Amino acid sequence: MRSFENLARLVRELDPTIDARVVRDGGARDLVLPQRPTLTFSPAAIRHYPPQPGRVFCGYPLSKSEECEALVRAGISVPKWVVLTEDDTPDLSDFGGYVVRKPNYGGRSAEVRLVSKERVRWRPMTTRVAGTSDSVIIQQFIYTGPLPTSYRVCTLFGRALYSIKSQAGADHPQLTTLADAASAMKQERFTISANGRDGHSGLNFDEEIIRLGERAHAAFPDIPLLGFDILREVPSGRLYVLEANAIGYVWHFQTQQLLDFGISFVEQFDGIRKAAFILAEKTQLHAR
Repeated sequence: MRSFENLARLVRELDPTIDARVVRDGGARDLVLPQRPTLTFSPAAIRHYPPQPGRVFCGYPLSKSEECEALVRAGISVPKWVVLTEDDTPDLSDFGGYVVRKPNYGGRSAEVRLVSKERVRWRPMTTRVAGTSDSVIIQQFIYTGPLPTSYRVCTLFGRALYSIKSQAGADHPQLTTLADAASAMKQERFTISANGRDGHSGLNFDEEIIRLGERAHAAFPDIPLLGFDILREVPSGRLYVLEANAIGYVWHFQTQQLLDFGISFVEQFDGIRKAAFILAEKTQLHAR
């Protein structure tokens, strides 16, 4: 909440004609505002829409396959994928020997597994974040090196607020080559996720990755805040966008972050001030 209050203050300082307020989801019922053009921005999906009229930009609970479809339409490279359901078993003959299996509705890397394509079978997947998913996404495995490595680019209306690189820890079972997959998967601590418990993260300044995240935002023009998960394939160097986290929950400007992890998303690109400038600009353009 402190970061949002700071954001609203900066918006008011940048443009005194804008009366920026911070309210919790569902807490706007008693909010009295003057009858002026209004824009509502939420960093996540809204459960209780504000009573006052105006343009609303917020997160939306898209499935992973819906995100992939939108990215492809926008010309963004994504790993090849198919959807598995109880009634529909897709043909995997065009995939390599190993694929990534994950719930079509999920989050926080829950139930994301590298599996042999010969062992792909339908079963419902339940995660704490999203509940039970009625479909499973089967995705091409992108090899990122001996230790799983991924990147996150958080964008606000297509402009990067922060970016991080995550990599599994040194004691993680390694995939020196893809041929190691069979033995690695048998080890208890093996996961294909780069941000597992033993992993570490740091700020990312790779311009190619950051610009890809910014371009990818065009696939979701009505969703203000997105967190693009990006992989760099080894050895080709080709970049792929895995997902966009369209539901939101990627605003990570907590004051405790620097103490806990030794990195500051705020300082990387002056993220909160940058967000205030973007929101002031969008308010002038879209408030109604």
